[in-house]
Amino acid sequence: PTWQKTKNPALKVNNPVILALNVSSDMWAKDVTPSRGERSKLVAHDLLETLKTSEIGLLVYSREPFVITPLTEDVTMVDNLLPIVSPQIMPENGDRLDRAINLAVERMRQAGYHGGNIVVLTSDVGERFDAALDAALDASQHGFAVNVIKMSEMPNDKLQMIADKGQGVLLNYKENMNMLTQKINDTYAKEMMVWIDKIEILGSINPT
Repeated sequence: PTWQKTKNPALKVNNPVILALNVSSDMWAKDVTPSRGERSKLVAHDLLETLKTSEIGLLVYSREPFVITPLTEDVTMVDNLLPIVSPQIMPENGDRLDRAINLAVERMRQAGYHGGNIVVLTSDVGERFDAALDAALDASQHGFAVNVIKMSEMPNDKLQMIADKGQGVLLNYKENMNMLTQKINDTYAKEMMVWIDKIEILGSINPT
């Protein structure tokens, strides 16, 4: 028989967050001050200051979604890139929330996560409501909650359905974000306890 040393498995807090900002043409309507899109960046900035998460990423979407920052622990870098978000950085207009949700889930799974939160900032569901519902349901079934911040004054039952299918929360941009931040931060605290327990177990098996 032969012996070989094996590395301890990597431990990470399973609580990533991806912010998904809609930058379709509808998001630049001025029924929200200074516009829906500009206000969504301010809301995202506030969230970055309060969320406790293992890693955070930023993507934008119109007809197609694009990653602005991959998952990172560097919250400041994500915050510094928010000002560049505008329709001008997108190759074409459109509004496919389903594709944004699918890309967010894909990126978190590629990073080794089996759960996390997507926070969508949008004024409406956009095109293919059926596909967006399917994407939200699929995300939640794989452990990734789809939360929505509505960047409009208008009632929107479709966005509520997206949040329900995604096992997330729906908030209006003017509401206090405590419900959302507490949901994510509580998950972070629970995952931290799991992480600490794993370290203690590994320490007892492989004492230094």
